[in-house]
Amino acid sequence: MFFYIVLSYLIKYFTNTRYSYYLRIKNKDIIVKSKIKYSGSKLRLNIGDFVQYYIFMDGAYEIETLDFVASFIDRKVFLDVGAHIGNYSLSLHKRAKKIYAFEASATNVNYLKENIRANKIGNIKTIDKAVCNEDNKSIKIYLSPDASSNHSIYDKFKGKYENVETVTLNSFYKKNNIEEIDVIKIDVEGAEFAVIKGASKILHKFTPLLIVEFCKASADAAGYDLSDMYYYLKDLGYQSFALYNRMLSTINVDAINTDNKFQQNIIFVHGDNLSMVQDSFLLK
Repeated sequence: MFFYIVLSYLIKYFTNTRYSYYLRIKNKDIIVKSKIKYSGSKLRLNIGDFVQYYIFMDGAYEIETLDFVASFIDRKVFLDVGAHIGNYSLSLHKRAKKIYAFEASATNVNYLKENIRANKIGNIKTIDKAVCNEDNKSIKIYLSPDASSNHSIYDKFKGKYENVETVTLNSFYKKNNIEEIDVIKIDVEGAEFAVIKGASKILHKFTPLLIVEFCKASADAAGYDLSDMYYYLKDLGYQSFALYNRMLSTINVDAINTDNKFQQNIIFVHGDNLSMVQDSFLLK
């Protein structure tokens, strides 16, 4: 694998053929050491995995969304729901007051824990449960053969799975006496609406900033319409925005319903908190 490691560094710094090279090394176990953007934490990455490959190449994954969250996270409490190997949590831990990283896959969360230990990080708490709208239920999470970030409780990837227990954010915050929740990121391959329903008390009490993945294919697999999740949050007083070049533009709900390939991180800001984003980002 030494050949691939050397070639990966050459691709990173000297060429524009990143995606084609990823297809060449996809699903191979190629372990490299790198640093993640914002915090500079040292990571052990398997670049045969899609997200880890782009963390290695760019310093982080979903950099524009991360830039947005980083601008609000100083001394704040952050819930990272669908933490995967810690792209958001490990990037933001030096800025955030406290991070609760929820990850259902034992393989992924063990990777995250390894990197937390290696960097001696004290303000990230990992929770190896599937966040849902029910507590203490044993379910299966099916393992994607293509990318560890795509594991899902809905898509049955060739029958390979891990057993995991569910938890709601409502019960978690109450049980742990959490007095502040400022930002929640939700990316759980179709379970986003269940997470939101199970966080109703948090949304009413704290009105946190939300970053929610909207993916039509995943929502279809889970059996709900993306517009239902959109209107659920709208009824709670949230306004929705797409992020592009530090500009927040309002969402066209018709596009959510009609575009079969719709997949995007949507920013939800409660009406009481709009001034928080207006100071740093243009609203269109």
